[in-house]
Amino acid sequence: MYDSTNIDFFKTWSFINRGEAGIWFKNSGDTMLYSCIYLESDDLSKLIIGRQENFIKDFEINLPYDTAFWRISILQESNMLKVIGVDNYGRDVAVIENVTKDSIIKNEDPFVKFKELTELRKSLGFIGVQYYERLGGFIQFYLSPYHILTYIPSYDSLNPTYKQVWIEEFDRGVWITKHWNLRKLDKPLDNG
Repeated sequence: MYDSTNIDFFKTWSFINRGEAGIWFKNSGDTMLYSCIYLESDDLSKLIIGRQENFIKDFEINLPYDTAFWRISILQESNMLKVIGVDNYGRDVAVIENVTKDSIIKNEDPFVKFKELTELRKSLGFIGVQYYERLGGFIQFYLSPYHILTYIPSYDSLNPTYKQVWIEEFDRGVWITKHWNLRKLDKPLDNG
């Protein structure tokens, strides 16, 4: 269910549907701090992280930041981890192999966090979500390639530069409640 707890949560986390898992983004306002793909199978979980420095800081992971890698992957099998870096030539390089989870992850477990995020996304039934602080603090939930559910805190919060454009856009939709607008697009979203 979409509620005020979820709304505030998605001011920090956005998501786009890509491939088999999609990409989560940790944001601060309109700035993307890092991206993460979370994949899970019966015996293996995998995090693929872009902008690893911010991810390492956010989760306080005992892993050195290495500028030689533009992306890292952390693989978890049982309680053991393996870290693979991807260098600027696209080559996989084993950074750490066969270490216990507790030796790297001291506080919040990113595997648990991204599992929770994925379960929340599935329970709410959206294929994408984005917070637009600069435009006026509204959040758009992409329910399908054609349908967008938008939470608008107030027309007063809309950026004056774009306010009229967005009012006209929202007026094309149906107001479900005072703060919720549902629109159907004429053309499907280009999702990649």
